[in-house]
Amino acid sequence: MGVAIATHIYRRGRCAFSGISIQPVSFSMATRQDVPPKGGYGDISFSRIIHKPRFPGWAIITGSIVLMTFGWAVAIQSNKQKV
Repeated sequence: MGVAIATHIYRRGRCAFSGISIQPVSFSMATRQDVPPKGGYGDISFSRIIHKPRFPGWAIITGSIVLMTFGWAVAIQSNKQKV
């Protein structure tokens, strides 16, 4: 029933709730598509920013070796105390 009432209101061309006239939509009309402006869009400025690393490679490798050596020493010491 609600669909029939809504269809009747739409066909009459008036909105029952606000008094605003409703224009019927023709689906046979070609729709206007969003196209770029004449001449195209402006250029996108981008460049690769290469940053200087905080630590050089040798410092990272040396630090890793020192930390692993310390960790193994603590683990071995702990295992000796448990036995």
